[in-house]
Amino acid sequence: MRGAADAWESVSTTASAIAALRSDPTLSVAEAAPLPIAGRPTICVDIETTLPRDSDPPIFSPVVRVAAGPISLATARRLRVIWLDLPDGPIAILIGGSIDGWPRALAMAQPVIESVTFDGAGPLRLRPVEPPDLDVLFEQGRDPEANAMAAFGPVDPDDRAAFDAHWRRILDDPSVVIRVVEVDGAVAGSVLRWRDPDLDAPEVSYWIGREFWGRGVATAALRAFLEVTHDRPLYGRTAATNIGSIRVLEKGGFRPERVDREVPSTSGALVDEVTLRLDA
Repeated sequence: MRGAADAWESVSTTASAIAALRSDPTLSVAEAAPLPIAGRPTICVDIETTLPRDSDPPIFSPVVRVAAGPISLATARRLRVIWLDLPDGPIAILIGGSIDGWPRALAMAQPVIESVTFDGAGPLRLRPVEPPDLDVLFEQGRDPEANAMAAFGPVDPDDRAAFDAHWRRILDDPSVVIRVVEVDGAVAGSVLRWRDPDLDAPEVSYWIGREFWGRGVATAALRAFLEVTHDRPLYGRTAATNIGSIRVLEKGGFRPERVDREVPSTSGALVDEVTLRLDA
């Protein structure tokens, strides 16, 4: 009898993966349901075995085949498989637990699911700023959660006149290199290189709209921008509490240089600020 784990040679999409699962009579596969994660569309299925729950010892049914061998599901257990189609084939996120304790298993897994990000933001490109972009960038810059995380954003995010004046200064300064970040044809944010007189070399800054968070956009945009600007050393600064931005810079090759304590943020609160440096 051909089971799910034996059918993986033909798996190339989420649909074929679910079909492989349904081909095993020892598995009960619930209806597939959409479950967006990190801004990506995914498909979620819950799986149990059709064998008696009270089997002693438990009976294991192979479910997914990976390089090390099949991943199996025991009687009285449930497995949630969250599928995402990528160019190289589907990937899966697995959550397992006992059927009786399933709500607790899902609750324990939720913080991990919320931390998932995907490198590769889809078709991403950097391009010069165009006038219509400013409307989108203004709205992205008004987001309260983004401003709280950044700590050093605009004084009044809702002040369009101040926003326009700020951007005129940027666009009129020939020493500034700035690009719009575009993902799947949509404006996702901006990235720029500028010079702060308090630093001995240029600095890179970026702002990504919250609707694009968790998709690897900032990481991909920074890597692409480093091919545009070749200044070295190059600095990046961020609030010490903005762990995501620190990780983006570190993925781009930046290394922590110093931490300035109790720097006044835009709101007036004192925060620690991390300066990172890229030398090569």
